[in-house]
Amino acid sequence: MRYLAFVAAAAIGWISGRGSALVVPVGSFERLAPTTTPSAAAAVEAPAHASARAPSLVVSAAPSAGAVGSGEASVAEGAGISAELLARAERGELEALKRIELRAQSERGIDEARALVLGHAELTRRDGVRLVEDLGRDASLWKDRATLARLVELARDPSVAPDVLAALARTGHPTAADLLDALRLDFPAGSRLGLYAGDLLYSAEVRRTWSEPLRVSIELSQVAGCPRVLALLERAAEKADERALGALERLGAESGCGPKRSEDCYPCLRDTERTKELVAAREAARSRVFERAWVLPKRY
Repeated sequence: MRYLAFVAAAAIGWISGRGSALVVPVGSFERLAPTTTPSAAAAVEAPAHASARAPSLVVSAAPSAGAVGSGEASVAEGAGISAELLARAERGELEALKRIELRAQSERGIDEARALVLGHAELTRRDGVRLVEDLGRDASLWKDRATLARLVELARDPSVAPDVLAALARTGHPTAADLLDALRLDFPAGSRLGLYAGDLLYSAEVRRTWSEPLRVSIELSQVAGCPRVLALLERAAEKADERALGALERLGAESGCGPKRSEDCYPCLRDTERTKELVAAREAARSRVFERAWVLPKRY
């Protein structure tokens, strides 16, 4: 019976999952009664050194915070959408842009789409600034239509226009002032870029570079009152080009002032002699064609 009790205790210890052989001290057989039940035998404690040799493994259903973080980082890097990659793409780094572009469009997220548009805008901005720097190094490029046409194309891009137009204004070249004047008139009235081009054109730095035909054209468009307009007519006859035609035509109108805008703004121009001077100024301006060096010839 003692032997059977020992075997039973050993079996119960194995089933209980302690992971090591049950060691029963000498003399314990006497303490095991023949009627010992399995539940009572399971309560027999194994020596401390036995449990130390086989530590229990505790499995948690929730992964640790460190495991989650590293897993997310590896997934992001594997997918090519890490924050570091997005930042590099936004700075216009070609390798980062290419990695995003190689992914299917349907696999890109919002942040990737934003990084692409910002990155390519940065590349375009650099191209525009370098182009203006080239104009500063090589004066012959101011007469190259393809170069100036590309510059105008960049200046119309809202994402890069602020830097490109500012760089253009700093060149100190008369053609830069002509370009700014053309752009401010071409942009929709009240548009941000139109107002910006006008601010640059009227800045002290750019005003010093105005050609005389441009200056006369601008002053005619802003003139108010007879004393000033009489002095401008003489200059217009000598220097104005076709850009001044619109302002000279308005001087011939006999209405537009007063509460009902039905009064003549320039009555001093209505006598025969002054009318002849106005007509002569218009004809002179019409005869001087302004060469827009940035307009490419049409191809038929």
